[in-house]
Amino acid sequence: MRLLREEIARSHQTVDNDPIQYDEHPEVDVEMYANDLGTWSVKVSCVSNPSLSFPMQKFPDEYSANHYARNCADQIVRKTMNERKKLQEKYSLISAFYPEEDIILTEGLLSWLAGLVGKLVQGWQQASTQVSQNTVKEIEKVATSRLTKIATEELGEEAGSKIKSFDDLDYTKNEHRVILFKCQSDSSWWSSEIDGWKSKFSELDKVENWFPPGSKASEEDQKEWSEKEGKIIAKAIYGLWGFLQGVLEWWAPYLGSEELKSLVQESKAAQDNDELFGSTLKSLEFIKEKLNAKCISTWSYANSTLKVEETTIPLQWHKEMNSRIDKLIPIIEKASKEKAEKDFEGDLAGELEGMNVDDEDQKKKTSEVRMRSIISNLLSEIQSFEK
Repeated sequence: MRLLREEIARSHQTVDNDPIQYDEHPEVDVEMYANDLGTWSVKVSCVSNPSLSFPMQKFPDEYSANHYARNCADQIVRKTMNERKKLQEKYSLISAFYPEEDIILTEGLLSWLAGLVGKLVQGWQQASTQVSQNTVKEIEKVATSRLTKIATEELGEEAGSKIKSFDDLDYTKNEHRVILFKCQSDSSWWSSEIDGWKSKFSELDKVENWFPPGSKASEEDQKEWSEKEGKIIAKAIYGLWGFLQGVLEWWAPYLGSEELKSLVQESKAAQDNDELFGSTLKSLEFIKEKLNAKCISTWSYANSTLKVEETTIPLQWHKEMNSRIDKLIPIIEKASKEKAEKDFEGDLAGELEGMNVDDEDQKKKTSEVRMRSIISNLLSEIQSFEK
């Protein structure tokens, strides 16, 4: 067998009309050889993004093999060009100039560095959405099982017996709102849920690495992180997002608040926002400032205004979750700063190794390395989301 590098004439309608042949493009690695039986084998790999690679294929002749290789190479080049275009459109950071002291520790970059690998985020987006859907179903089941009994207690036998679903309640009347909150405040259900969330958040104490291994890490290291720290983070933080969204989503059609309905839609959109959802810092802030804040205000209304004592248990838990989040945020923020500086120092040391530079040159080199590191990280993020 022998490795061939055949030159094929370029069409004026191909991706790039430069003199570089398809198998010489920096993004493309072509492996093509003749087999003993006269057939040809071709494998076309994408250097920067293996998910864009094409597996080994066999062809009856050299012409067919070359044709296949060129088509695969063109597809890889087109897709990698599109990835870079997305990068430019999504991140103005590439063309913007930042003061030297702000380059690494800008809010956007800091949040990204505290974020999670794109392919994991996509899986957790689906998981968080599933938690939300399950929560709505569970609340509906528990609350409905108590509806007739509580409605009878609050409205009397005649009026209460007519209430078969929550759509039968008149939410302009406070006594009907009392029924809704009492039905939702089943103490045994909430006690079980609270114990579960306490357990999930206590597991976060075991997290030593808040960040997944970088793109240069082995697949084994990445898998190990995702199955340990990654799984803990997903169940606690992203699971909580889904749970709180589910609570709000169950309220939305009954309480009729436009603010509440709008927040549910905002939460769903945020789950699909890779930039927000992919950052543990931004996710925790969204959970605390948006989702949990609305839960607290709604339960407080039921507890203080409607005098529904049963709501004390969920209200107190939501407040406790805010305290837990307040303790987590500075821990993750500190870890993100340390990682950012550590990664940068390693890159800078490599650039300056063996160089004899004065202070001014080193300052310029520092800025160059920082900006190059940012662009490299952002490109890696785009590629990970494509996988």
